[in-house]
Amino acid sequence: MTHSTNFISIYTNALIRKQSLLSIKGKVSDTYSLNESDVDIIVYLPSPASSFYQLEQWLAPLSKLNEKHKVAILTRKITTFTHISSKTTLPIFFFQWPKDLKKAYQRLMPSIVLYVNNSLKNNRSLLYKKGYHIYLNHGDSEKECMSSNQSKAYDYVFTTGQRAINRYKENLLNFDAKKYLLIGRPQLDATPPLNINGEKTKILYAPTWEAHYSEMDYCSLEQYGLKIVSAILSNPSLQLIYKPHPLTGTKRRSVLQIHRRILNRIKQSNSAIFFSNIDINRLFSEIDLAIFDNSSVMVDYLYFNKPAVYIPIRHDIQTEYLIKAFTPLKQTDLKNFPNFVESCLTDNNKEQRKKIKEHYLGAFKKGESTHNFVTTINNLIKARDEELPTKTHSNST
Repeated sequence: MTHSTNFISIYTNALIRKQSLLSIKGKVSDTYSLNESDVDIIVYLPSPASSFYQLEQWLAPLSKLNEKHKVAILTRKITTFTHISSKTTLPIFFFQWPKDLKKAYQRLMPSIVLYVNNSLKNNRSLLYKKGYHIYLNHGDSEKECMSSNQSKAYDYVFTTGQRAINRYKENLLNFDAKKYLLIGRPQLDATPPLNINGEKTKILYAPTWEAHYSEMDYCSLEQYGLKIVSAILSNPSLQLIYKPHPLTGTKRRSVLQIHRRILNRIKQSNSAIFFSNIDINRLFSEIDLAIFDNSSVMVDYLYFNKPAVYIPIRHDIQTEYLIKAFTPLKQTDLKNFPNFVESCLTDNNKEQRKKIKEHYLGAFKKGESTHNFVTTINNLIKARDEELPTKTHSNST
């Protein structure tokens, strides 16, 4: 099958070997002319397959949304397309070239386009003018990127809690409160636990990666990684659960080397587990204590109201309220780690942590965030449909 100049190809749950040739795994739909009835909502993911974790956490809420509106995923990379195809039953589009992307939007006329990251390649999709563009993000943290002017590129930004709205307001000039909508954290409504067997005290070490810019580098592996792992493994009453960020070691070789040394230690131990390609939220109900860098996972962990440790790699004024929910780790704590763990597990911080949780995640009951997500998008589709006829129609996107 080859590309047609008159039609746009839609490839659903198939494996594409070459751009002009389909090697089918499973069943692929025929080439056909796309039109408005095919899709209501596009989830745009131009990133490589290594960024799939950003979309993965949204798959359950998107499936719920798909019960009311037709949702499809659009990707620009074949490796990402192939990877996603095995992870969801939602339709997946692959358009490598900008001209094909433009034609797809012209034919589909989606009401809504959703974004799970701030990739520069989002700019290609933002050229589409007949729908609302909504930034979902893939977590909430106190990193610099969480209050970026990039948020102004979208029609609306969905936020997790009041803290996210306040963060934008504190940092952005010409802040428009109407476009920042509080919906909660739908991902936390659907987190089936992993059953980790064993009687030992389970300690999760979840370091973040090096980040794109030094200002957002909170990775603890170089300063603390091996010391933390050694302290846990040397205690027969403790079990190590190691879950680093999926991009760990991709920016700095020294971090990759330490990560590999930790994996070797885990292989040699009968009291350690390494998790890579899973939703980290599934671990939170299983562990007794977590050790975090500054990242979105420590905000999600608040949902479970359990004790946790924070590694202060760099001073950040914005984290001062958040880290009150956690116990800070110092190098000296590693010298008598069993006592440090015991003091953390005593956990006299539940009430303050509950207040911080509500500030960051909202006071939503289980299922309410997903309801907010679906209802808000439904209302925005109605608003878009009412507004669209008032705009001048053209052949451009």
